[in-house]
Amino acid sequence: MKSIKAIMLLMPFALSVGQIQSMSNELFNILEDVSKELFHISAQELRDLVRQDVGPINSISAQDLSAKMAQNPKLLVINVLSANWHNDCHIAGSINIPLTEFIYKVGSFDRSQDIVVYCALDACDASEKAYILLHCMGFTSVFDYIGGIKEWFQLGFPVNGPCQASYLHKDVARNFNCFNQDIE
Repeated sequence: MKSIKAIMLLMPFALSVGQIQSMSNELFNILEDVSKELFHISAQELRDLVRQDVGPINSISAQDLSAKMAQNPKLLVINVLSANWHNDCHIAGSINIPLTEFIYKVGSFDRSQDIVVYCALDACDASEKAYILLHCMGFTSVFDYIGGIKEWFQLGFPVNGPCQASYLHKDVARNFNCFNQDIE
């Protein structure tokens, strides 16, 4: 956990591809470890590690997200789950950046771009972790769609993929772990 705390202090700085390539192997390994640990720590623990006042999460409802997508074609909607979850069912027009790759892939994005992050459902905190990371990296217009793809799908908004995962079609316990469940 000590290495996680050390690297999280670096999070306010965006990492360019050049910076990542010029890092020592030791530092790069620490970054990889932190990315892996994001599955094992809560959003609150991540907040504690970054030691920044993230403030309250700016959340967005399904209806507001749908309207915002219609009004703003440059809105970036990011599914932060693994590729297999994304390929099963995702918001039409969204892109996939798994949480484990997040800090590497968003480093070159415009910090003022409107971004919405989402994950599986309200019982999963992956999108909140992505929100925290974006905030720490200096992004200024970020929203968390807490309902996730489950709510979006159930409300009948446009999706891509076969949408066969069982969690999309039934009630899920609050202890649902969007990282340790298999796509059925």
